[in-house]
Amino acid sequence: MPARRAKEVQASLEARPLNVPALMLVALPQGATPLDIPAVCRRALAIDPDLAILLLEDNSPTPVRVAALEAGALACIRAPVEQAALVALLKQHANRVWRTKQLRRVQQPTDTQIGDYPVTATSQPFAGYLLGSGHLLEQKQELRLGASRALPLIAYLHEQATEVPRAALMELLWREDEAAAASSSFRTMLTRLRQHVPDLLTITRSSIRLNAGVVHWDTDQFRNLAQTQDTAALKRASMLYRGSFLENSDFEGSEAWDLWLEHTRSKWQDAHNEVMRGIVDHYLEQFRPEGAVRYIERWLALEPWQERAHRQLMFVHWRSKQFESAVQAFRRCQQVLAEELGSEPDAYTRALYKRINEDMHKQTLT
Repeated sequence: MPARRAKEVQASLEARPLNVPALMLVALPQGATPLDIPAVCRRALAIDPDLAILLLEDNSPTPVRVAALEAGALACIRAPVEQAALVALLKQHANRVWRTKQLRRVQQPTDTQIGDYPVTATSQPFAGYLLGSGHLLEQKQELRLGASRALPLIAYLHEQATEVPRAALMELLWREDEAAAASSSFRTMLTRLRQHVPDLLTITRSSIRLNAGVVHWDTDQFRNLAQTQDTAALKRASMLYRGSFLENSDFEGSEAWDLWLEHTRSKWQDAHNEVMRGIVDHYLEQFRPEGAVRYIERWLALEPWQERAHRQLMFVHWRSKQFESAVQAFRRCQQVLAEELGSEPDAYTRALYKRINEDMHKQTLT
């Protein structure tokens, strides 16, 4: 499509209704190659990361069209199209994008902030936070549960999602040298819990169950958001993860409790890693390394020992040809792993570092 005609189409789009998002018209130069496509998309996304890209190719070869679609093109038009038909196509897509965004805005719960905790608006008066230091709130006020075992008990029952024998809970929460006082202390703790949150537990003579729907749990919301492929949902999930499961708990239970807590923390850390990787991949696919770096740094602020996050940071800088920053990311990884874990970067991280050094050397020679 000639440049003059492309400008005419753009001018026609400016007369669109106000509720239709702006779209950019990107015309490929004559003789474009597949290698030109990512650069065209990067330039467009730098102007507006949410725009829909329409790549117009004037009878370009198939590899160019394939590269365009892989880079996120809305469509590729093989032959010249009448201006009116093209404007109609763009407006049709714009309205579809607009309706989708409006629907998501209506469907998504509203988030507020209570102290250090992001809270989703809900009719439930109680909110539980297990990802991080661990708290139970009632009407935005923290509940003082008294017994040090109260929150560990609630967290365990919530994760089990079924009734648990009372004897098993006492063996879990009390060490062997505390067994004599376990039964009496357990009854007192349950009485206080029922006073604070009357409908929280179903208690029988032999078992205890945490009732669903009484407390709005951050872990449930995190799990639901993490299961989607929507980047906005993944970002909200990342904000819910404020640290490892019951991170600051100073409760000392049995060996079985320690093993369970370690396993549960590992499970939620793995889930958080997948969320962060999904967000970073999104930014890389959109050619927006600065966004990827921002979320990787948040990832490392929460879990500085996560070698995968360090490796992602190295990769982003390498892809952006910021070789010095990539090398610094590797050295930072080395230092943190040595201090936190007494270990060295694994073979994958070292292989990436080797590749970075090779490419940096090639750039120096040129």
